[in-house]
Amino acid sequence: MVCIAALALGACSRHASAPARVAAKVNGTEISVPRFQMFLARFGLQLGGNVKPATVLDGLIDRELLAQRALALKLDQELSVASALADAKDEILAQAYVENLIGISPEDESAVTAFYRDNPTLFEQRRVYRVFELAASVPQARIAELKQRAARAHGLYEIAAWLKAQNLPYNAGGVTKGSEQIAPQLLARLATMHEGQIQVMEVPGGASVVQLLDAQPAPLTREAAAPMIEQLLRARRRAEIAQREQKHLRSKATIEYMVDLGQPRASAPAKPPLLADTLAPFVF
Repeated sequence: MVCIAALALGACSRHASAPARVAAKVNGTEISVPRFQMFLARFGLQLGGNVKPATVLDGLIDRELLAQRALALKLDQELSVASALADAKDEILAQAYVENLIGISPEDESAVTAFYRDNPTLFEQRRVYRVFELAASVPQARIAELKQRAARAHGLYEIAAWLKAQNLPYNAGGVTKGSEQIAPQLLARLATMHEGQIQVMEVPGGASVVQLLDAQPAPLTREAAAPMIEQLLRARRRAEIAQREQKHLRSKATIEYMVDLGQPRASAPAKPPLLADTLAPFVF
């Protein structure tokens, strides 16, 4: 019997034999120990480490059972499934190639310190903002009218009622986020606002109407911010390497476009995304 709890560590007790190469077999199909360990590590990160290895292994077994039935029904040959599988494979291989070029070298400590020093609003002067927002699809010609409405509104509920009466699509939402979690465009505006103030920001496809409800100081030391900064610097390096490799590989490749892409057709206006929900480029 496999010593399940120890699989995550790669060994059982000193009296047990060497770890088995197979964690489980499902109708003869093997689930290897390394595969289980990687799945367990990924699952642990998602749930904050509060996971039982036996539960995770049972989840892998259940998924394998469903996958086997899908293969038996030849669902992998359906166009949508085959396309998704091919896309996932290409994405994984592309990421693996870039990561292979990056290597495992740690980020330069001086670069981490410089980034911390050059971005005080994210760290030394960090705040936690509570924001309410309306993201509206408003024609450019009516932005000025929206700004006038916002200037005399007592709350975003008044603006929402006006947008609805004008048949202008919008999304509404509220968030509480630290400075490092907010898109730079919104953060720059929030830093100049007082509590309760409403401002209109022009964005592609319309406008974002933002009300600052609260802003509390919550500074981060260089030591506390270091892991976040290291992730950013590595992500930047990853993007630079990917862009360089794409340019290099395209220059050597033979590429033929076999379809007429034509011009994109205009689509009906959709509700724009909330700016406060935009993932800041320095958070991963």
